[in-house]
Amino acid sequence: MPWTSIIIPTHQRPILLKRAIVSVLRQDLSDWEIIVVSDGPCPDSQEVIAQFGDVRIRYRETSVLNNGNHSRNVGVQEARGEWVSFLDDDDEWLPHKLSTCRSHAKANNYRGILAHQVIRRSTRGEEVMPRREPDLGEAYPDYTFRRRSLVHGEGLLLTSSLSGPKDIWRKIPWGSRRVVLHDCDWLCRATVGMKTPWRVIMEPLSIWHFDDDRPRISNQKNSWKTYYLWARRQRHLFSPEAYAACLLTVVANEAARTHAYDALLYILREAIRNGRPGLRDLTVFTQIACLPESLRQQIRRAWLPH
Repeated sequence: MPWTSIIIPTHQRPILLKRAIVSVLRQDLSDWEIIVVSDGPCPDSQEVIAQFGDVRIRYRETSVLNNGNHSRNVGVQEARGEWVSFLDDDDEWLPHKLSTCRSHAKANNYRGILAHQVIRRSTRGEEVMPRREPDLGEAYPDYTFRRRSLVHGEGLLLTSSLSGPKDIWRKIPWGSRRVVLHDCDWLCRATVGMKTPWRVIMEPLSIWHFDDDRPRISNQKNSWKTYYLWARRQRHLFSPEAYAACLLTVVANEAARTHAYDALLYILREAIRNGRPGLRDLTVFTQIACLPESLRQQIRRAWLPH
């Protein structure tokens, strides 16, 4: 039985899939299996896997298009490993990713969720996320949404950094519906709703290839409503401070990004009515409402260390 089953959901992106698999083959730990789950049939992905000729790589596909979360759940059910690790097909791991995670898992026989820092790589350069370690006892939504800076968040955790005992994901599957912030959605349910322990390894172990031009739900008209409704559904898992921070930063940013400026007052009212906004949240909200995104990006780049 392998130590970890690596689950890679994919959909019609064989070139990116190949890069992701190569990053696993370069690991300095070989006690793994890969389960590639294609969202719908994809002969090109099958061909990529056949070219490797490695019996540790298995291929599964869904009969109809669903979403990445469904593919992840299929992979979890197929997994033979003691642990599972997730890798999106457009990301890649650094060579010591698995060995580092296993060392942390073996220490004190840790049985919770492990995440780690990632290198965010885009046309604008590189930066490491998350920027700070969680405080002892800090709830995940507070870590993610409550900023300590006026120019950027500090607590972003990504799917390709997540590992843990297989039983965690069998008890708490990925959301079946197509949700925004799917990694955040799952972590809120797992860590707050089910009280699952979580840790962040403050070392970059993967590369997040962020394509500024890739179509995203946040480019769609009224996308802010999707984020708003998600926050409303998950409000019972948030502290009042985290709920207000989510609305005034994440949701407000989506409204401004798509020029839905008339929604900002609506978002502010909800944050005040059902949350507990702090001065920093209100300041960030004011920046979002009053400054063009291009100017905010310039300020952010100037603020970050070079």
